[in-house]
Amino acid sequence: MSKERIKFSMKPVSQRILTAVYSAGTITTKSLAEVLSDIPQASLYRYVRELIKVGALEVVSEEQKRGGFERTIKLAKAPEGSIDEIDTALMCIKGSFTRYFEKDSADPYKDLLTISGVHLVLSDEEFSSLLAQINKLIEANMNKEMNKNRKNRELYIISAPVEERV
Repeated sequence: MSKERIKFSMKPVSQRILTAVYSAGTITTKSLAEVLSDIPQASLYRYVRELIKVGALEVVSEEQKRGGFERTIKLAKAPEGSIDEIDTALMCIKGSFTRYFEKDSADPYKDLLTISGVHLVLSDEEFSSLLAQINKLIEANMNKEMNKNRKNRELYIISAPVEERV
């Protein structure tokens, strides 16, 4: 179902639903409808049903409410090493950026928000060595005590093979 999941998850309404669910952790469909009040309720519930069907969302619980069911949902855990796992990870990163930019105080320059990419030509051994060096730097800077000069930060490192171009 990976292709279905990705195709449906990339629709703008689906993206908004998945971001809202990620932000909440778990959320009832009723609360989701309140958060995304500009989306017609019937459309929202239809999208949620489809996102559950394609495996992007999972139902945590269902409670009978006035002739219907109130679902509590969360992002579905994707199989490790699958395209769905990558999709979920990227959705979580997108959720972090969305929450950041929703704040009135968001200042990407002041907060040193960065995104960059670099093309490397390395053997597997050289790349493993580079990752080990990066891990050492990260470990040396983890678990520092919070103080007035420090902020919580997230750092993502994404590696993907590049197709050869002829």
